[in-house]
Amino acid sequence: MIGPYALHEPLGSGGTASVHVGVDRRSPDRAPVAIKRLHPDQARSGAAALRLLDEVRSVKHVRHPNVVQYLDVFSDGEEIVAVGEYVHGEPLGRLLAPGAAHERVPPRIAVAIVRDVLAGLHAAHEACDASGKPLELVHRDVTPDNILVGADGVVRLVDFGVAKASGRLHATRDGGVRGKLAYLAPEQVGGTVTPRTDTYAA
Repeated sequence: MIGPYALHEPLGSGGTASVHVGVDRRSPDRAPVAIKRLHPDQARSGAAALRLLDEVRSVKHVRHPNVVQYLDVFSDGEEIVAVGEYVHGEPLGRLLAPGAAHERVPPRIAVAIVRDVLAGLHAAHEACDASGKPLELVHRDVTPDNILVGADGVVRLVDFGVAKASGRLHATRDGGVRGKLAYLAPEQVGGTVTPRTDTYAA
């Protein structure tokens, strides 16, 4: 239990956080939510908490069906969690993993997946804050593990945890490269990121 939220089994885990199926006990229908929880060592880091808050603040301005939305952020005084919509589905990386039961992805399905990813990225790149100022949001980590294929047929982008945006509370150290090597645009290795960086990764 973290405040009003009951956390259940993990859906996945990364370098700084895990995502769990959860329930808001205040909700009359007890619909599931996805709860992003920092690992214990990260929960003690002020920088990690600021990065999580930055992610929530940035994504709340991206209202688009191809981007997973955050619903709440909660702290019990010891740790902070981000609460997002729960999507019944699988990460694209898991669907394409070696040994997964699949044939080559049919071209029409591959095109539909990439179409949805690009639509979500475009919405992120065009997002503005409440005053209308462009956020200059760049995901920086567009990989199969951060693409969620829903059972409803909709593909959604997740995990803006290392995204670049104006007005962030926490700034990446100069020279820091974020993202996974296999998907990095050449200029990203040198520290330059633009919306084209995300398009290259997609």
